[in-house]
Amino acid sequence: MTLRFVRFLVAVCVTTMDVFVAARYGGLLWVTWSPIAWARVGLLLLAGGIVFTLTDIWSKTTGYRAVLLSSQSPVGDFGGADV
Repeated sequence: MTLRFVRFLVAVCVTTMDVFVAARYGGLLWVTWSPIAWARVGLLLLAGGIVFTLTDIWSKTTGYRAVLLSSQSPVGDFGGADV
């Protein structure tokens, strides 16, 4: 297995688990804790952190992050190199 394929599998697994947990428990958590202002902010920060983490995982999978952070042309190797 290549490193890119392993990263793809990790991204798919993490995304699938996040979607399952959010669909299963997200509504209950929001209904329970949203009336409390500080808890609402905490839940929104948690959701933002999850989105940021998923974005980072997927950017490492596709290799798009390396293109954005390098001064080279976007045409070339998309091997998902760590930057």
